[in-house]
Amino acid sequence: MNNQREHAHNWLGGRCEKGLYIRVYNIKSKHRYDREHVLIAEKILGRKLPFKACVHHVSDNKYDNTNSNLVICQDGSYHALLHARKRALLESGNANYRKCCYCHKYDSIENMYRGKIGNGWHRKCRNKYNKEKQFQTTR
Repeated sequence: MNNQREHAHNWLGGRCEKGLYIRVYNIKSKHRYDREHVLIAEKILGRKLPFKACVHHVSDNKYDNTNSNLVICQDGSYHALLHARKRALLESGNANYRKCCYCHKYDSIENMYRGKIGNGWHRKCRNKYNKEKQFQTTR
């Protein structure tokens, strides 16, 4: 009964594109398709991924699951940092720059202020925004 799926006319070898990722039929967990890049990372690591860990695709191509394209991130915040640094590098030429949440221009962290959430801004940009907002509410 288990090998019926292999003989089905539409059997694709246990691989399918579901959502954004390639999923592979996992024999160990019955009747379940797992993300291929996670299975590859776990195989390289030699064990299951830690609870909050996630896998990052370096080339941003979610179908390229080669070893050289995968990075295991300790958690989602580190994964988000990789994406932010890559965007900064592509748009400004410097991975250490951050984007002002008011003027949307990249600049050095030393020239910006940061809130609790992590959004950075130039003081001039924030003052200009607050003056415009105050002007609109008094009209």
